[in-house]
Amino acid sequence: MASTSATLARPPRPSQHGAVRWATARRKSSNTRWCAEASATTGEFAAAVGAAVARGRSASGTSRKSHIGLVLGTEVEDRLEGTAATVSRVEASIDAAAIRQKPEAPFQEAKQAVDLGQAERIVAVGRGIKSQDNLPIVQKLAAAMGAEVAASRPICDNGWLPMERQVGSSGQTVAPKLYMALGISGAIQHLVGMKGSRTIVAINKDADAPIFEVADYGIQGDLFELAPAIIAELQK
Repeated sequence: MASTSATLARPPRPSQHGAVRWATARRKSSNTRWCAEASATTGEFAAAVGAAVARGRSASGTSRKSHIGLVLGTEVEDRLEGTAATVSRVEASIDAAAIRQKPEAPFQEAKQAVDLGQAERIVAVGRGIKSQDNLPIVQKLAAAMGAEVAASRPICDNGWLPMERQVGSSGQTVAPKLYMALGISGAIQHLVGMKGSRTIVAINKDADAPIFEVADYGIQGDLFELAPAIIAELQK
């Protein structure tokens, strides 16, 4: 068979039945290929494959790799002509009680936790508040200052304020322009969370409270007297 440089094309998508078209191709040298094509039935195609393999052997008996492509013909379409199925309408009813899967409520994004790290002013409260019933004093002061309410760990552990309001090593780290600490002694775990504040104001009855060591302004006194006085002054 004469050499040719034709390349075997990609076969079209095959059908499931019918006659087949086969082709073989083998590289004969670095720049030439030989190609043969014919139409055949499925049985004849098997014989053609054997012949293609035989042609793939050299005179010395060395086996050379052959590439064989198979494309099914379109005769199957002719065979199915005039055999269309009959379409029948069927009314179906579904018992609602038999439906096990129920749709859930539409997704709603959860409310984000308070990011105290973005607050410019914070009023934080500690054990000096004594009771959860006294928290409105702190909340009123924060509202008058336009500040966020925060707390030390004991307040959040008692459930008086949400954990998202905790400042310290096990809570949030903050650096507001103004940090006012009410009744916070100043344990090291709390100080590491707020010592980066620009201005720190501390109110505590204990003159030796560690919070005064980092405070820019310290007031030794009763927060239940000082907080209402500050609120009244801000509201003037």
